[in-house]
Amino acid sequence: MTATNGFSQNALRILKARYFMKNEKGEFLDKAPSDLFRRVARFVASAEGTKKEEEHWAHKFFEVMIARDFFPNSPTLTGAGRQMCLSACFVLPIED
Repeated sequence: MTATNGFSQNALRILKARYFMKNEKGEFLDKAPSDLFRRVARFVASAEGTKKEEEHWAHKFFEVMIARDFFPNSPTLTGAGRQMCLSACFVLPIED
């Protein structure tokens, strides 16, 4: 697998600008799309009941993202592995 994973230069620029995780110094922790997808997959799979299930689903989720068959919403891409909300919308009750 190459560092670009078949993404165009423009797609890589957008991924880096919007979704790659940085540390406190502003240095990129995600260096390639595969790093981003692995981080997201591991975080989402961490909800599973056992380590074996977690590893299984992290691998499955990573595979569909790296193949570009599925991408989660932007809050999940930016928030996975951080203390951020992963939801893109909220439903608020409206009283009559």
